[in-house]
Amino acid sequence: FMISGLIKPLQWLRNVTAELSKLNFTDDEAIRKVLIKLPSSNPADDVGRISYAISTMTKSISENMKELMVKQHRKLLLEGDISAGMAIQHGMLSQNFKTDSYAPLCIDLKMKSASVSAGDFYDVIPLGEHRFAIVAGDVTDVVGVPSSMFMVMTLTLIRLGIRRRFSLSEVLAEVNRSLNAHNSNNIGALCFLGILDADSGMLDYVNVGMCKPQVLTLDSISELSDRNDMVVGIQPDLNVTESRFHLPEDASLVLFTDGLT
Repeated sequence: FMISGLIKPLQWLRNVTAELSKLNFTDDEAIRKVLIKLPSSNPADDVGRISYAISTMTKSISENMKELMVKQHRKLLLEGDISAGMAIQHGMLSQNFKTDSYAPLCIDLKMKSASVSAGDFYDVIPLGEHRFAIVAGDVTDVVGVPSSMFMVMTLTLIRLGIRRRFSLSEVLAEVNRSLNAHNSNNIGALCFLGILDADSGMLDYVNVGMCKPQVLTLDSISELSDRNDMVVGIQPDLNVTESRFHLPEDASLVLFTDGLT
Protein backbone atom coordinates (compact mmCIF):
# COMPACT_ATOMS: atom_id res chain seq x y z
CA PHE A 1 0.00 0.00 0.00
CA MET A 2 2.84 2.41 0.88
CA ILE A 3 4.59 1.60 -2.41
CA SER A 4 1.35 2.12 -4.33
CA GLY A 5 0.76 5.46 -2.57
CA LEU A 6 4.23 6.61 -3.61
CA ILE A 7 4.14 5.34 -7.18
CA LYS A 8 0.87 7.03 -8.10
CA PRO A 9 2.07 10.60 -7.36
CA LEU A 10 5.31 9.85 -9.18
CA GLN A 11 3.30 8.72 -12.21
CA TRP A 12 1.39 12.03 -12.05
CA LEU A 13 4.67 13.90 -11.97
CA ARG A 14 5.95 11.89 -14.95
CA ASN A 15 2.78 12.56 -16.95
CA VAL A 16 2.74 16.27 -16.09
CA THR A 17 6.40 16.76 -17.02
CA ALA A 18 5.73 14.97 -20.32
CA GLU A 19 2.90 17.42 -21.03
CA LEU A 20 5.06 20.37 -19.99
CA SER A 21 7.74 19.34 -22.49
CA LYS A 22 5.22 19.94 -25.32
CA LEU A 23 3.71 23.10 -23.85
CA ASN A 24 3.61 26.62 -25.25
CA PHE A 25 5.09 28.46 -22.29
CA THR A 26 3.47 31.74 -23.31
CA ASP A 27 -0.04 30.28 -22.99
CA ASP A 28 -1.11 30.93 -19.38
CA GLU A 29 -4.34 28.94 -19.64
CA ALA A 30 -2.59 25.86 -21.02
CA ILE A 31 -0.01 26.06 -18.24
CA ARG A 32 -2.74 26.33 -15.60
CA LYS A 33 -4.55 23.25 -16.93
CA VAL A 34 -1.37 21.18 -16.73
CA LEU A 35 -0.18 22.39 -13.33
CA ILE A 36 -3.48 21.59 -11.60
CA LYS A 37 -2.75 17.94 -12.38
CA LEU A 38 0.30 18.01 -10.11
CA PRO A 39 0.12 16.28 -6.73
CA SER A 40 -0.33 18.58 -3.76
CA SER A 41 2.82 20.64 -3.21
CA ASN A 42 3.14 19.73 0.45
CA PRO A 43 6.60 20.75 1.69
CA ALA A 44 6.46 18.00 4.29
CA ASP A 45 7.12 15.20 1.79
CA ASP A 46 9.52 14.63 -1.10
CA VAL A 47 6.80 14.34 -3.76
CA GLY A 48 5.24 17.60 -2.59
CA ARG A 49 8.61 19.40 -2.79
CA ILE A 50 9.19 18.05 -6.30
CA SER A 51 5.70 19.13 -7.31
CA TYR A 52 6.32 22.62 -5.93
CA ALA A 53 9.67 22.85 -7.73
CA ILE A 54 8.11 21.84 -11.07
CA SER A 55 5.31 24.38 -10.66
CA THR A 56 7.70 27.18 -9.74
CA MET A 57 10.10 26.31 -12.55
CA THR A 58 7.26 26.23 -15.11
CA LYS A 59 5.94 29.65 -14.07
CA SER A 60 9.46 31.09 -14.14
CA ILE A 61 10.10 29.72 -17.63
CA SER A 62 6.77 31.14 -18.77
CA GLU A 63 7.57 34.62 -17.47
CA ASN A 64 11.06 34.55 -18.99
CA MET A 65 9.71 33.40 -22.35
CA LYS A 66 7.12 36.18 -22.43
CA GLU A 67 9.71 38.78 -21.45
CA LEU A 68 12.06 37.51 -24.15
CA MET A 69 9.32 37.72 -26.78
CA VAL A 70 8.50 41.32 -25.79
CA LYS A 71 12.18 42.27 -26.03
CA GLN A 72 12.49 40.54 -29.40
CA HIS A 73 9.40 42.34 -30.68
CA ARG A 74 10.79 45.68 -29.55
CA LYS A 75 14.12 44.87 -31.18
CA LEU A 76 12.42 44.08 -34.50
CA LEU A 77 10.42 47.31 -34.33
CA LEU A 78 13.59 49.30 -33.59
CA GLU A 79 15.52 47.59 -36.40
CA GLY A 80 12.69 48.36 -38.83
CA ASP A 81 12.62 51.98 -37.67
CA ILE A 82 16.39 52.30 -38.06
CA SER A 83 16.32 50.72 -41.53
CA ALA A 84 13.60 53.12 -42.64
CA GLY A 85 15.52 56.04 -41.16
CA MET A 86 18.72 55.05 -42.94
CA ALA A 87 16.84 54.73 -46.25
CA ILE A 88 15.53 58.29 -45.82
CA GLN A 89 19.01 59.47 -44.86
CA HIS A 90 20.76 57.92 -47.86
CA GLY A 91 18.06 59.15 -50.24
CA MET A 92 18.63 62.73 -49.08
CA LEU A 93 22.42 62.81 -49.35
CA SER A 94 24.33 63.18 -52.58
CA GLN A 95 26.82 60.44 -53.40
CA ASN A 96 28.39 61.98 -56.52
CA PHE A 97 30.75 64.94 -56.22
CA LYS A 98 32.86 64.03 -59.25
CA THR A 99 31.08 66.22 -61.81
CA ASP A 100 32.34 69.47 -63.36
CA SER A 101 30.01 71.42 -61.05
CA TYR A 102 32.51 70.90 -58.23
CA ALA A 103 35.71 71.76 -60.10
CA PRO A 104 38.37 72.62 -59.07
CA LEU A 105 37.60 70.87 -55.79
CA CYS A 106 38.47 67.23 -55.27
CA ILE A 107 35.79 65.87 -52.93
CA ASP A 108 35.78 62.45 -51.33
CA LEU A 109 33.50 61.05 -48.68
CA LYS A 110 32.94 57.96 -46.63
CA MET A 111 29.82 57.39 -44.62
CA LYS A 112 29.17 54.27 -42.61
CA SER A 113 26.09 54.63 -40.44
CA ALA A 114 26.06 53.10 -37.01
CA SER A 115 23.43 50.44 -36.38
CA VAL A 116 21.45 52.88 -34.26
CA SER A 117 21.71 56.10 -36.18
CA ALA A 118 20.33 57.89 -39.21
CA GLY A 119 21.07 61.54 -38.48
CA ASP A 120 24.45 62.39 -40.02
CA PHE A 121 24.28 64.76 -42.99
CA TYR A 122 26.55 66.57 -45.41
CA ASP A 123 26.51 68.53 -48.65
CA VAL A 124 28.67 70.62 -50.94
CA ILE A 125 26.67 73.29 -52.78
CA PRO A 126 28.14 75.10 -55.82
CA LEU A 127 27.46 78.84 -55.57
CA GLY A 128 29.17 79.94 -58.80
CA GLU A 129 32.53 81.60 -59.48
CA HIS A 130 34.36 78.73 -57.76
CA ARG A 131 32.58 79.35 -54.46
CA PHE A 132 31.10 76.43 -52.53
CA ALA A 133 29.00 76.01 -49.41
CA ILE A 134 30.20 73.10 -47.27
CA VAL A 135 27.83 71.44 -44.80
CA ALA A 136 28.32 68.63 -42.29
CA GLY A 137 26.25 67.77 -39.26
CA ASP A 138 24.72 65.24 -36.94
CA VAL A 139 21.35 64.95 -35.23
CA THR A 140 21.73 64.40 -31.49
CA ASP A 141 20.24 61.87 -29.05
CA VAL A 142 17.66 60.23 -31.32
CA VAL A 143 17.75 57.40 -33.87
CA GLY A 144 15.75 55.93 -36.73
CA VAL A 145 12.97 57.78 -38.53
CA PRO A 146 12.75 60.74 -36.08
CA SER A 147 16.48 61.33 -36.52
CA SER A 148 16.35 61.11 -40.32
CA MET A 149 13.30 63.38 -40.57
CA PHE A 150 14.97 66.03 -38.40
CA MET A 151 18.07 65.68 -40.58
CA VAL A 152 15.97 66.22 -43.72
CA MET A 153 14.41 69.38 -42.28
CA THR A 154 17.76 70.74 -41.12
CA LEU A 155 19.57 70.15 -44.40
CA THR A 156 16.67 71.45 -46.50
CA LEU A 157 16.52 74.69 -44.47
CA ILE A 158 20.29 75.13 -44.80
CA ARG A 159 20.14 74.64 -48.57
CA LEU A 160 17.33 77.21 -48.86
CA GLY A 161 19.14 79.74 -46.68
CA ILE A 162 22.43 79.40 -48.56
CA ARG A 163 20.74 79.95 -51.92
CA ARG A 164 19.04 83.08 -50.58
CA ARG A 165 22.51 84.54 -50.01
CA PHE A 166 22.15 84.98 -46.27
CA SER A 167 25.30 85.21 -44.18
CA LEU A 168 26.36 82.01 -42.43
CA SER A 169 25.18 83.23 -39.03
CA GLU A 170 21.86 84.37 -40.54
CA VAL A 171 21.36 81.00 -42.22
CA LEU A 172 21.86 79.07 -39.00
CA ALA A 173 19.79 81.54 -36.96
CA GLU A 174 16.88 81.09 -39.38
CA VAL A 175 17.33 77.30 -39.45
CA ASN A 176 17.33 77.29 -35.66
CA ARG A 177 14.14 79.38 -35.41
CA SER A 178 12.30 77.17 -37.90
CA LEU A 179 13.34 73.94 -36.21
CA ASN A 180 12.65 75.19 -32.69
CA ALA A 181 9.12 76.32 -33.60
CA HIS A 182 8.11 72.71 -34.32
CA ASN A 183 10.32 70.75 -31.95
CA SER A 184 8.25 69.42 -29.07
CA ASN A 185 10.66 66.47 -28.67
CA ASN A 186 13.68 68.76 -28.14
CA ILE A 187 15.75 67.16 -30.89
CA GLY A 188 18.87 69.08 -31.84
CA ALA A 189 21.59 69.09 -34.47
CA LEU A 190 25.28 69.86 -34.51
CA CYS A 191 26.42 71.59 -37.68
CA PHE A 192 29.44 72.90 -39.55
CA LEU A 193 28.62 75.40 -42.29
CA GLY A 194 31.26 77.08 -44.41
CA ILE A 195 31.73 78.94 -47.67
CA LEU A 196 34.97 78.28 -49.52
CA ASP A 197 36.42 80.45 -52.27
CA ALA A 198 38.43 77.85 -54.17
CA ASP A 199 40.49 80.47 -56.03
CA SER A 200 41.74 82.33 -52.96
CA GLY A 201 41.54 79.46 -50.47
CA MET A 202 39.56 81.64 -48.06
CA LEU A 203 37.08 79.72 -45.91
CA ASP A 204 34.42 81.48 -43.87
CA TYR A 205 32.72 79.11 -41.46
CA VAL A 206 30.53 78.60 -38.42
CA ASN A 207 30.90 75.51 -36.25
CA VAL A 208 27.99 74.74 -33.93
CA GLY A 209 29.05 71.87 -31.68
CA MET A 210 30.75 69.72 -34.33
CA CYS A 211 34.13 68.04 -34.03
CA LYS A 212 36.84 70.48 -35.03
CA PRO A 213 37.70 69.95 -38.74
CA GLN A 214 41.29 69.03 -39.58
CA VAL A 215 43.46 70.77 -42.18
CA LEU A 216 46.05 68.46 -43.70
CA THR A 217 49.08 69.55 -45.73
CA LEU A 218 52.13 67.61 -46.85
CA ASP A 219 54.02 68.50 -43.67
CA SER A 220 51.46 69.56 -41.07
CA ILE A 221 48.10 68.89 -39.42
CA SER A 222 46.10 71.72 -37.89
CA GLU A 223 42.48 72.28 -36.94
CA LEU A 224 39.77 74.88 -37.25
CA SER A 225 39.68 75.59 -33.54
CA ASP A 226 36.79 78.09 -33.35
CA ARG A 227 33.57 76.42 -32.22
CA ASN A 228 30.26 77.58 -30.79
CA ASP A 229 29.28 75.12 -28.06
CA MET A 230 25.59 75.13 -28.84
CA VAL A 231 22.97 72.91 -30.49
CA VAL A 232 20.76 73.94 -33.41
CA GLY A 233 17.02 73.67 -32.80
CA ILE A 234 16.83 73.52 -29.00
CA GLN A 235 16.68 77.18 -27.97
CA PRO A 236 14.58 79.88 -29.71
CA ASP A 237 17.64 82.03 -30.46
CA LEU A 238 21.04 81.03 -31.81
CA ASN A 239 23.77 83.65 -31.76
CA VAL A 240 26.95 82.30 -33.32
CA THR A 241 30.34 83.69 -34.25
CA GLU A 242 31.69 83.41 -37.79
CA SER A 243 35.35 82.60 -38.33
CA ARG A 244 37.76 82.77 -41.26
CA PHE A 245 40.63 80.52 -42.23
CA HIS A 246 42.97 80.51 -45.22
CA LEU A 247 43.44 77.03 -46.66
CA PRO A 248 46.97 76.62 -48.06
CA GLU A 249 47.29 75.49 -51.64
CA ASP A 250 46.91 71.71 -52.01
CA ALA A 251 45.60 71.42 -48.42
CA SER A 252 42.83 68.99 -47.51
CA LEU A 253 39.92 69.94 -45.27
CA VAL A 254 38.64 66.94 -43.30
CA LEU A 255 35.17 67.09 -41.74
CA PHE A 256 33.84 64.30 -39.55
CA THR A 257 31.17 63.56 -36.94
CA ASP A 258 31.70 62.22 -33.45
CA GLY A 259 31.26 58.64 -34.66
CA LEU A 260 34.83 58.65 -36.01
CA THR A 261 37.47 57.14 -33.74
